Amino acid sequence: MAIAVCFLATLWGCSPRPAGRELAFVAAERANAVTVIDVNAMKPAASIPVSPAPIAVRACPVRNEIYVATRAGQLEIIDAQHLRVAGSVRVSGSPAALALSDDGNTAFVASRVPPAVHVIDLRARRVVRSIPLPRNSDPVALQLAPNGNLLCVADAAGRQLQVIDLGRRGVVARVGLPAAPSHLQILLDSSQVYAAVPEAGVVSVVELKQMKLLTHLPTGLRPLHLALKPDGGEMLACNAGSNSVAILSSYTDEVSLTMPVGAAPVEALVTRDSTRGYVANSGSDNITAIDIENRKVLAAVPAGSGPFRMALTSDERLLLVLNSRSQDVAIIRVAPPISLFTLLPSGAGPADIALKVVQRRARF
Repeated sequence: MAIAVCFLATLWGCSPRPAGRELAFVAAERANAVTVIDVNAMKPAASIPVSPAPIAVRACPVRNEIYVATRAGQLEIIDAQHLRVAGSVRVSGSPAALALSDDGNTAFVASRVPPAVHVIDLRARRVVRSIPLPRNSDPVALQLAPNGNLLCVADAAGRQLQVIDLGRRGVVARVGLPAAPSHLQILLDSSQVYAAVPEAGVVSVVELKQMKLLTHLPTGLRPLHLALKPDGGEMLACNAGSNSVAILSSYTDEVSLTMPVGAAPVEALVTRDSTRGYVANSGSDNITAIDIENRKVLAAVPAGSGPFRMALTSDERLLLVLNSRSQDVAIIRVAPPISLFTLLPSGAGPADIALKVVQRRARF
């Protein structure tokens, strides 16, 4: 115990630790549960049963609540302080994506059966509106524009981007893409949305004022995921088929540089100061750390088998990585030298992860 305490003291350093207990919540799809990891203590804290097949999890920014979308057609509400299900909201079948408003008061759930986006008042815990999508739509991703007015939906079956005007309560534009999109990223000023289109090898750029396609950016083979820098100037595109990351300029809509990383990169994450990026390489079972400013690879760190989802702790000293094949969570210390600290069980079928600093007094 003394050794562990000493190590954790070194890990956190002299900086103040988070003002509360930091927890990681993992949607374990095949376990029908949410696995909770105590990040401060580096150990499992609980396994919370939920309705079948949880696939997406988000942390409320203002209350001690966690929201979990399940394929059984539920939005489960977890009390993050007492680690129990505190409520549930019924939506239509087979939810595929989940987004939250910045104020933490509204959730958006994209469902496949029938195709629709459900708007949920999280304080009242009820669906306030269901916005139908065109027949045969397959919503695989959605993102709320920072201005809070538009919701963009990636429709894989329709090979298109659908734009919902929340004020007008319906789909106001459908922009065709060269193939099925996999991920979306909207700029901070809500002017443009970027869609990763894996089979076409491009990132398509759509202007949101006039709802029109601007260009297709050739990034590499099978771009799967996009990560915008918090300063808004650039984004990373993970090219799973060419083992690279493309850096895109959001000012000029051009590919600035392509950097080799590990095999089959599937997700990227950027630090708050926009200087460093982390890339999950599912094929080579490691994480690549990138110095974005100086355009160089800093390290490649083992992370378990099949890394694909990532989250940084509130102080950005630890990177948590979900591993699909080894079904665990890698905890990586990102201060030099970057290194793997431990692996903790995630539950069967890890699908998503969210971190929450739980305040000592709940704010409901």
